[in-house]
Amino acid sequence: MTTGEGNADLPVFKPESDVYTVYVTCTGKGKMTLVDRNAPDDDPSKIGCNGPTTHGRIYADVVPQKLAVRTDGGTVHWTLAVVSGAHPV
Repeated sequence: MTTGEGNADLPVFKPESDVYTVYVTCTGKGKMTLVDRNAPDDDPSKIGCNGPTTHGRIYADVVPQKLAVRTDGGTVHWTLAVVSGAHPV
């Protein structure tokens, strides 16, 4: 789990299997996206702030994953957790 404010490259991690679950929450007036730095041309995942926790499963090869948080349009405080495996979403 990690927290921050504004843009950040998250620590690199290697999932234990071909799926991991991401939980994200944010507050603030801007917008937030979760970006896969391994595939920067893919559409980033848009995260809604000031609401319920956003969560989803990500299926990927078992290689180091490089995610990033990008914010735009104001101050955004975020919390993000990555859990190995297909947990409830």
